[in-house]
Amino acid sequence: MNKYRQAALLIQRRFRGYVGRKHFKQLKSISQIYKNEVNQFCANIEDINSQMIQTLTRLSDKLPVKAVPSVNPEDDHRPRPPVRESSLNSSSQINNTGMAGRHSLPATKMASPPTTPTSTLTTNQLMVDYDSLLSYLTLKYGSPGERESCLKWFRDTQYPYVCHKGTFPSWFHGNITRHRAEELLSKQSVGCFLIRLSESRFGFSLSFRAEDRCRHYMINQLKNLKYNVIGEAKVHKSLDELLLY
Repeated sequence: MNKYRQAALLIQRRFRGYVGRKHFKQLKSISQIYKNEVNQFCANIEDINSQMIQTLTRLSDKLPVKAVPSVNPEDDHRPRPPVRESSLNSSSQINNTGMAGRHSLPATKMASPPTTPTSTLTTNQLMVDYDSLLSYLTLKYGSPGERESCLKWFRDTQYPYVCHKGTFPSWFHGNITRHRAEELLSKQSVGCFLIRLSESRFGFSLSFRAEDRCRHYMINQLKNLKYNVIGEAKVHKSLDELLLY
C-alpha cells in the first residue's frame, strides 16, 4: 500500500510541474506581446518627437532675422527685472474709460526699433503668429510656465526695450505674481496700473485697478517685434505706445 502511495505522490508532483511549466509558457508569451507593444509605443514617440523637432526647425528658419538692439559692452551682466515692493508711482494712472487721467504718463519715452506705424491684424493672424513664435521660444528657452525660462526670455529679448541706462520705468514691476500685483494695486486709486512678467507665457501682463476689482490683461510680443493685448486686434510698436493707447 505504501508503494502505491509513493507512486501517487510522484504522479502529483509530475502533474503539478507540467501545469506550472505550461502556465509559465503562457505568461512568457503574454510578456513578449506586452514587450513588443511597449517597444512599438516608444518607437512611435520617437517618431513624433523627430517630426516635432523638424517642424520647429522649419518654423525657426521662417522667423525674421532682425536682431534686437545691442546692449553696451559694459552691460554684459544684464540684471534680472526688478521685484518692486514700493507702491506705484501716481503718475502712472489712467481712467477706467481709457482716457488720460489727472496725471499723464512719465515724460521719458521708451526707445523702440524703427517699425511701421500701429496697425490692426485679425484675431486668426495674431493667433497663428504667436503660436508659431511660441514653438520657437519653447524650443529655445523651455516651458513658458517655468520662472527661469521666462527670465531668460526677458533678458535675451526684452531687456533693451524696457531697461534704459540701467533703470526700469516706474510702471514695470518685473517678476511679481498676480496676487502681489493685486496687493499693490489695492492700496492705489482707481486707474493705477502696472506691467509685470506673465507667470504662464512668454509675455507681459497688464494689471489694472478698476472700480470693482483688479483686472489683468495679457500682452504678447509678435514676430515683427510689436505688441498687442490678447483680445485686441490693434498692435503697437512699443509697450509705451500700448500704454498710451
